[in-house]
Amino acid sequence: MVVSQKMVESPFNLYPNGDQAYNALAVYVCKEYSGELRKCEEESLELRFFSLDDLPELSYISGKVIDHYIKNHHAYNLVNLG
Repeated sequence: MVVSQKMVESPFNLYPNGDQAYNALAVYVCKEYSGELRKCEEESLELRFFSLDDLPELSYISGKVIDHYIKNHHAYNLVNLG
């Protein structure tokens, strides 16, 4: 997930080097993880996990997807843990 771009109202991005892209987004819910995250040096600055209550600034579309998850799944999961 791109976490450093400014909030925009479109999946279209124009980058400082002139590249243009319509970003696709895949979101995964991870409850357990082992191993080491590996990044593509040419494409990524950093990889790490974030808790839902400590998210960085998100792009418009990333924020919408996570808000949807929180409203529709996260509360359900918390109620059904015990």
